[in-house]
Amino acid sequence: MGMCGNYMIANDEMIDSWIAGTIDLYEVELKEEDMLDIDKTWQAIPYTLCGELMDGEPPFCYVVPLLTDQAVEFGEFGAFYLHSEQVKAAYEAIANMSESALKEKYHFPTLVENDVYPLHEGDEAEGFFAYMFHHFQSIQAFFKRAAEKEKGLIFYIS
Repeated sequence: MGMCGNYMIANDEMIDSWIAGTIDLYEVELKEEDMLDIDKTWQAIPYTLCGELMDGEPPFCYVVPLLTDQAVEFGEFGAFYLHSEQVKAAYEAIANMSESALKEKYHFPTLVENDVYPLHEGDEAEGFFAYMFHHFQSIQAFFKRAAEKEKGLIFYIS
């Protein structure tokens, strides 16, 4: 099955309460439209945008926020958060990014060489890009919705 990346829309107050330990994410009930699963693209997208797996440069590092200074223990792999202003900055950076613009940043051999999950030598570059771009488009729409609502996000791997 593998490890999948997941987002949930949350307001800044809920995020701050979660960071402080006053609420448990397992007890939060969310609507389906406030959730997004990006399957196994959670390393390939930030590596393509930032050239590294974690802690890239803003605003692109906010798209899949694998940020050590914004990590909280949660589940097996932890979770990461973005406050509403970071979501807005990320959305503004990717809102009009086309397939060709993302493809310019995409270098499949480098992803494989750096053991970016879930790639293996022998995987097909064009097919993986299509898979990644499909999820990137979902992220664009999801971030638009969160930014319009002036909400933050929590990202976790399950």
